[in-house]
Amino acid sequence: MDENGRNGGRILPNVTNRKLIWFGSILLVLFLAWIDGGEEALHPISQEIAVPENAE
Repeated sequence: MDENGRNGGRILPNVTNRKLIWFGSILLVLFLAWIDGGEEALHPISQEIAVPENAE
């Protein structure tokens, strides 16, 4: 920063601002996923299938 408090044209002057942007972005994605309701829970298939036996 110069004596007038300017940061030389840099948008993100330090790591703290970047961390806040990442944290906010992650929270936004999680919030949007929560509003959407997500997908239905996956259930195991309860259908029997024929498995060939090994002929030794």
